[in-house]
Amino acid sequence: MGWPTQKVSNFFYMLRVIRTLVSPLNPSHVTLSCQRSMKQCGILEMLSSILMANGVPVETLTEAIVTVGEVIRGSPENQDYFSSVIAPSEPPRFVCIQINKKKSTDFYFYS
Repeated sequence: MGWPTQKVSNFFYMLRVIRTLVSPLNPSHVTLSCQRSMKQCGILEMLSSILMANGVPVETLTEAIVTVGEVIRGSPENQDYFSSVIAPSEPPRFVCIQINKKKSTDFYFYS
């Protein structure tokens, strides 16, 4: 049972906007300001909860992981927050990332 197509599409567009705001291609003061705002308004918290949620489609989870990486890149405050996020213990969920020779990434989920 996955997410409806429109929900996935909307989520991908939202993540694209977030990544554009925190892109390393922006001037550094703009990126840092946007990263700070992502934490202050709760977007980083929301993204972190999505990473730990059950039932999130793999493609959606992959995009969320990339977006969290962009939001915490070069931001000690956001990195501190993310390091305090605790994965749910029921059921425990582990992600193993494998990068193959063709430069594609495979995600495996274990519980």
